[in-house]
Amino acid sequence: MSSPGTPDDRIAPSRPGFRRTRHGAAALILFCAVVGISACVGEASRTSPPATSPDGSESAGPSAEAFERIFAGRRTLNAGETINVPLTFEGASAAMLSLYAPTGSLTARIGQMTLLETPIGNGFSTYDAELTDPIDGDLMITNGSTSAVDVDATASTATGRQLVVSVPPTGIAGQPFTVEIKLSNAADGETPSVVLVDDANVTTPVAISASGPGTWVGTVTPPRQGGFRVAATIGGDQPRSAVDLIDVASPDGSFGL
Repeated sequence: MSSPGTPDDRIAPSRPGFRRTRHGAAALILFCAVVGISACVGEASRTSPPATSPDGSESAGPSAEAFERIFAGRRTLNAGETINVPLTFEGASAAMLSLYAPTGSLTARIGQMTLLETPIGNGFSTYDAELTDPIDGDLMITNGSTSAVDVDATASTATGRQLVVSVPPTGIAGQPFTVEIKLSNAADGETPSVVLVDDANVTTPVAISASGPGTWVGTVTPPRQGGFRVAATIGGDQPRSAVDLIDVASPDGSFGL
């Protein structure tokens, strides 16, 4: 099952100046693993510590808020180019911003806070900031290098509104499998869009129906052997996206090389 607010490889809401991206590159997977943000497949969502009673023991209470990805995109910046990406933090108590680009290529800030560069090897860096009580505003990104660079950007907020996709870990080509979607704090009338995506980024819509408040189920049939992902998105003022992965075997049950 996917972690709330996670994936690599899921379809993300757009922002002006960025194209929609599925984050399929191996380099971005490395980026996610190093940064440890919740927007990465296989990484548990970062949550606040459990509530404690005066004696120091954990006390019962509502589930902790997780860092949920509210924006992800990729943009090519020309040498010397600056862009402003408007971000809305939904009144959250905390947020995380992360960029991934060649080492030494960028400067970025939001308000008075400058994102901190951390080289991660192979000529690439992350540029990160953790915000407390963030104020809505523009993330300003400047390419200070002498050549064009690709920039991957993510923003996550601490929130109880979490979208989760669940599929079986394995399947058989030509046989349907069940998809389950859950959205906490769902508003009336909200329904996620769901697609099956193959390793060539070819998408197939997945029909779902409500099975309860904030929950939906559907089935989809993978056409062939290979690695697939099921991606769900919610638009509107509080967009969310999530993904889960499934390995599909051939009809004889083999997965090949």
